[in-house]
Amino acid sequence: FILETQDSSIRKQFERKFLPNEHINSAIILCGELAWPKEVAILTVTLLKEKGIAVTGVEYWEKAGDSPRWLASSKYEIASVLSWPEYVRSCAEGAVDFIERFGHDKSALFNFTIAEENSR
Repeated sequence: FILETQDSSIRKQFERKFLPNEHINSAIILCGELAWPKEVAILTVTLLKEKGIAVTGVEYWEKAGDSPRWLASSKYEIASVLSWPEYVRSCAEGAVDFIERFGHDKSALFNFTIAEENSR
């Protein structure tokens, strides 16, 4: 996850607030960031959507030792005039489309940038 704070304790609290521990524990951690393979990444988007969290961006990575190797970033335009629930749904659709497009490689990992309603 990438949350708009560098404070790792705040980020950890946020992550645990919106995802079950077992889901967080299933993540691959690269340079302190969580990433998941395709099927679990899609589940992550669904879980976040159900909690009203917008997935505002997705990065496609491959593992390179203990670091991620960046391969692509999502770019989906979502109208900011939408209600928050519509915005969350539209962001989730864009995120899943991106994951489906790049998830064909078994080594693909996906990391997310997320936002809560009051951060828009």
